[in-house]
Amino acid sequence: MDVSATASPRRRITFIGLGNMGAAMASRLVDAGHQVTVFDRRPEAAEPLVALGARSATSVSKAIVGAEVVMTSLPGPAQVEALVVGDSGLAAGMQPGSLFVDLSTNSPEVLEGLASALAERGIRCLEAPVSGGAQGARAGTLALLVGGDEGLLDEYSGLLDPLGTVIHVGGIGSGNVAKIVHNLVSLVSVPILAEGFTLGVKAGVKAPALLEVMLAGAYGQGQVLKTIIGKVIMSGDFSQMTFGLDLARKDVALATSLAEAIGVDMPLSKLAESMYVRALEEGLEDLKSVAVWALQEQAAGVVVRREGE
Repeated sequence: MDVSATASPRRRITFIGLGNMGAAMASRLVDAGHQVTVFDRRPEAAEPLVALGARSATSVSKAIVGAEVVMTSLPGPAQVEALVVGDSGLAAGMQPGSLFVDLSTNSPEVLEGLASALAERGIRCLEAPVSGGAQGARAGTLALLVGGDEGLLDEYSGLLDPLGTVIHVGGIGSGNVAKIVHNLVSLVSVPILAEGFTLGVKAGVKAPALLEVMLAGAYGQGQVLKTIIGKVIMSGDFSQMTFGLDLARKDVALATSLAEAIGVDMPLSKLAESMYVRALEEGLEDLKSVAVWALQEQAAGVVVRREGE
């Protein structure tokens, strides 16, 4: 797909890390008309990019010569840190005034340290961990969770657009905090869904029917994120909730009782039930079924609201 209509000026970009995600993102940048030099420890990984018009370098030090922007897509913090501050690393070889953009899922603490080390050499830094998988990388529909100076992002306006939707989260490190939270919620939802589906199937409901119900119901319609969190929690107006705390506790108890009766182990559901019981014991009925959210806010010592709410 040709994405050369991007508003960003053509730039000299070095892209390091050509795995499934990196190769797809690098190809989008080539298609956008940028002058892209690629590097990967596996020389064969660069071949498809070269066929598209990219240049291939045989070392990191050669790859970054003359680069205005250096982007990395690597497995994790250790690899990024070694690349930036190691012997003959990016901090030593990138030109002052250039921009480093880490697209990896990284440690916020590591990112802050790297940004500081780069700044000492006059090199600017943004983080942009991505979400959307290899398919999204190929299609240019990723979510890019950008952390760093907003003015710097504005200066490079359009640079990341070929990759997907750019969301400025906050200062350096905040992009990876957001990515960590996103991945946590996504991954932890799998075992609780597994508890529910195994309960239903063992109780005699066909799996396709359960899936149809989940997709058609309030959960599948996105009401947790869009309404409960997006409207009720973010505003702090819990009076919008109509589903009572006692009813929520009752429904979870019905599930755990059924599980016990038919022999389905559901540790996460039991933990959730204990939170609803605790909310009732603490007299949080006025907060309705989202009282368990308030319990977590109390434990964390923060409230989750829009600014000014």
